[in-house]
Amino acid sequence: MSTEKKPTEKTEKKEKVVKKKEIVKLEKDKQDKLKTLSKITYIIAKISKVLAIIGIVGMAIAMIFTPVLVKNIKIENGSIEVFGDKVEYVPNDGKMEIVVNNTNVGTLTDDEKLAFDYVLKELENTNMTKTFAFAELTLVFGIATMIVFFFVMQHVDKLFINIHDLDTPFNQDNLNHVKRIAYLSLILLILSVASNFISSLFVKSDALEISFVSITGVIVLYIISYVFEYACILQKDSKATIYDEINE
Repeated sequence: MSTEKKPTEKTEKKEKVVKKKEIVKLEKDKQDKLKTLSKITYIIAKISKVLAIIGIVGMAIAMIFTPVLVKNIKIENGSIEVFGDKVEYVPNDGKMEIVVNNTNVGTLTDDEKLAFDYVLKELENTNMTKTFAFAELTLVFGIATMIVFFFVMQHVDKLFINIHDLDTPFNQDNLNHVKRIAYLSLILLILSVASNFISSLFVKSDALEISFVSITGVIVLYIISYVFEYACILQKDSKATIYDEINE
């Protein structure tokens, strides 16, 4: 007569749980490292959002004052007049002095004089209306870029807060954040190409700069979003955690 006991349903269930633990549980030191890196990342994202807001406000103010500045700049005969103040440089004892309304405000090095000459020459030969339009368009693209960047950082912030706080990074909420980061990165790339295209029209250049690094980055983000989606499906099927042991 056999004395061997058949495994009960409870024993079988416990064995399955133990096996699942061995498959999905992350080692403690790696858990700590992942949580630390997540915290650093979402702190950087929060700081970046603040900087983006400051950039948006600064460029919006510049857009308002650019027409006023352009209207009050006059360049002629090697001198520049800004808001009625005449700015020029004059030789004095072997030095080139910056003079504003006949008052010395500083001296120029040889390199600074060359740069000053170049800027004056370029401004003197430039249509100010065209310059104003270019400046305004540049600021519009800058503001649009900063707004999109802000939302990218917002999703990065939420993604890594979830990775830090939740049992596993592989869930639908985080998947949505990863996908939106990929979509917004594509918009950033399009804005960059459009801005470069408009700049090439104003400066009469045939060269249109396209960053292949940025293109590659967007493609990688899209691939990561699909990999993340696959990981979410596996995570959902396993119903396990990556940080903590499964409760029996």
